[in-house]
Amino acid sequence: MPFSKLGDWADPAGRIRVLPGPEYGRLEEPRLVFNNSWRTTQFINKMGMRLAGEFRLKYGPEGMISEAVADGTVQLTPEGPIVLLRHRQTTGGYPRIFNVISADVDLLGQYGTCQNIRFVQVTPDQAREFARRKEKALEQLAGLAAAAGGKD
Repeated sequence: MPFSKLGDWADPAGRIRVLPGPEYGRLEEPRLVFNNSWRTTQFINKMGMRLAGEFRLKYGPEGMISEAVADGTVQLTPEGPIVLLRHRQTTGGYPRIFNVISADVDLLGQYGTCQNIRFVQVTPDQAREFARRKEKALEQLAGLAAAAGGKD
């Protein structure tokens, strides 16, 4: 289904919305992340998806200790960026450059290998609003299914 048909909670251009992560300040040129398309690689499973693309850090992960990660955390490993998905580990030891907003995490599961992904930065208030809109859309869908005789 095209992103434009998902409702007012999804980005109509199909971009994945993100918030800066704790180590976002380590990116050498943050604007390049948002000006470029990234490609999914063949390394996709229920734990995460590796992206092809170059993210440069001002300084590396040396001295980092393992920290908590969440669904949608984008970690920058020596092999490239990984977007963590629903069955991810709970900690990671690489820079967490940004986090996909909760409204968009499930959209990542719709990507296959060798597909382009574009990121766009949003504010925390926008992220909360998109989550609220998605929840409302899902409630409406559940209501339609129930009215049609489907089960909750």
